[in-house]
This record gives sequence, structure tokens and C-alpha cells, in this order.
Amino acid sequence: MDINSEFEARNAWGMHTVLDLFDCNPDAIRDYDTIAGFIEDIVKRIKMKPFGAPTIVRFGPTPRVLGFSFTQLIETSLISGHCIEETNALCLDVFSCKQFDPNEVLKCAAEWFSPGSYRIMNILRGDPHE
Repeated sequence: MDINSEFEARNAWGMHTVLDLFDCNPDAIRDYDTIAGFIEDIVKRIKMKPFGAPTIVRFGPTPRVLGFSFTQLIETSLISGHCIEETNALCLDVFSCKQFDPNEVLKCAAEWFSPGSYRIMNILRGDPHE
């Protein structure tokens, strides 16, 4: 059963896609405009409505964590991520009480950041059966 069918069958409150992208294009994860473009694109592609402007900030007290972090509130919850410059990785979370296609999240992120590999996990939130 796919995640959207499970969502409906279990009457879950929300869907949460956790995506780790490894060996990304180093220029892409270090570029504010690329990240802003990705945020705008992913919101459209998973058929969400943004709530206000995204927050995109580059920070980190040590090389291990230095990179851009971003959040985009959506009417049904939140998209967030952190780019890890030291390893050219991106940790991305999409959480919504409205259904979406996790495969589209992966496809969109792959197009913008060109990862060498990835790990994806889909979680039903507020699922009374777990």
C-alpha cells in the first residue's frame, strides 16, 4: 500500500517526508537563489500554498554544521531543510496535513541539487494505529 492510501485508510493527521540527499552539487547548496527557486518550485509541485515568504539563512558555528537553513510555512504546515556544506548534503523535511506525493518531493529536490545518492522515509503523523 502506498503512503497516500495508508493516509486515508488509517485516518492519519499528517504526512511527513524525510529526505537526506548526499553528494549534492556544491554550488547549488551554497547558492541563496537556487535554494529560493527550489522552495518556490517544490511548493507548486506538491500543490501546496505558501504562507508568507520563506526564511533562508546561512549560518553555523563550526564547519560541521555551516550551511543554509530554510523554512517555508505552507497553509497546511511546513517545508524545512538544512544544507551541510562540509559534506555537500541536504536534509529536507516536508510535513503537511494535506496529502502530497513524496516521489515528487524527491524528484524536485534531485533536479535542483543533483545528489549522488539519497535516503527517503515517509511517516504518517498522528496515526492512531501506531
